[in-house]
Amino acid sequence: MRRLFWTVIPMLLAILIAPEGFAAQEVGGVSEVLGRVDILREGKLPALPAEVGGKIYQGDIIRTKSESKVKLHFADDSILSIAPNSRVAINEYLYAPDQNQRRAGIKIFYGLVHTLVTKIFKKEAPDFVVETQTAVIGVRGTDYYTVVAPDASDIYNNTGITEVTNIFPEIVGKARLEGKAYTRVATNLPPTLPLPLTQDDLRWLEGQMSPKVISMRSQPGSEQMFSKAAASTVQAASLPTTVASQLAGQLNPVQNLQSAVYVPPQPAPTPISTPYYILAYWGTGATDLDLHLTGPVASRFHVYYAEVGSSTAQPYSLYHYDAVVANGSEVISIAKFNQGDVYRASVYNYSDPSYTSTNLSTTSGVTMQLIEGGKVVTATTPYNGVTVEGGKVLQTITPVSGQAGNTWRAAEINPSTGQINTVNQILNSANSASVQ
Repeated sequence: MRRLFWTVIPMLLAILIAPEGFAAQEVGGVSEVLGRVDILREGKLPALPAEVGGKIYQGDIIRTKSESKVKLHFADDSILSIAPNSRVAINEYLYAPDQNQRRAGIKIFYGLVHTLVTKIFKKEAPDFVVETQTAVIGVRGTDYYTVVAPDASDIYNNTGITEVTNIFPEIVGKARLEGKAYTRVATNLPPTLPLPLTQDDLRWLEGQMSPKVISMRSQPGSEQMFSKAAASTVQAASLPTTVASQLAGQLNPVQNLQSAVYVPPQPAPTPISTPYYILAYWGTGATDLDLHLTGPVASRFHVYYAEVGSSTAQPYSLYHYDAVVANGSEVISIAKFNQGDVYRASVYNYSDPSYTSTNLSTTSGVTMQLIEGGKVVTATTPYNGVTVEGGKVLQTITPVSGQAGNTWRAAEINPSTGQINTVNQILNSANSASVQ
């Protein structure tokens, strides 16, 4: 890291003190151009036409017009293919091959971009990062598409690994896309759980890289803009099944007029059915674990053995039984969700509250399940306490072994979408009442 620091800092100082007109750092070049594409050097006018063989510099903004596209080839052999009516900034691109170092930062303002990153460096954090107005995309050697609409970003992974979070770090949750998978990051929401992506879907996306925009009248006196591919989809069922099923759920295809790229909508979230249950059970390695639920209502409520809540009044969540034994089992039911912030399910190790103990994560045998429907019943051997009968298990979670602490923050539930975010962190709380 020191060697990179002393390599990069003199270069940056040289740029800062250089006389006016000194050229910015060259980071790549233009390998293909179709139609009208221009470049804003350091993001400033006048716009220069992009030409094959032309250079790309750190700080450049690339704009493609309608029926236009461009391919950029960078010094590390990474490739950006930018579809029609898109806007992309090269905020940062530092590459030191002799030191196996790279730091790339790309910003997609709107449109569709195909990213191909072939060189992989063993780093703790991704060294090739793409940002949109809603998402941060960390790349670890991958081939993927990004579609940016005004209020959401869709990431379609083809190969390799892509890690996706919301642009705001305080919005917790990360989607890890491995192989063919898809996620959406909407405004002020964590990424959706990864959804499967087929080869037909990828061929459809590749077809969107060069759409010709046409005008279609949906009814007399009104006009809407479609990409040619999206318009033909409405007229003939010739798309892959998975994409066609997504499009069928949205009859108004105006997703991103600014980029003239049709954005396949996220499958509509299934409304959360109630009753909804959180079940925690453990083995002989612990004698008293406590289930906790916090959720939104003015200030956050807290349901646990000392504040059992209610199923008929706020917070519409009820703690059913305090199991103070080995092989225990506890349940909190949710009769109605309050809209707003996330619901958080945790387990506190009352029998071993040491900050340095690994009992909770390693030997307690604790497991949590999130269950939709069913009813609370007395647990049967070998468990002591209560359990859920007849419901649909949505998620089963166990802690990562070896972590020290007395509180397991297992999962968060988005009350608006029903999405479950597996947090799976071992933390420390001063006592049961202070579990957050």
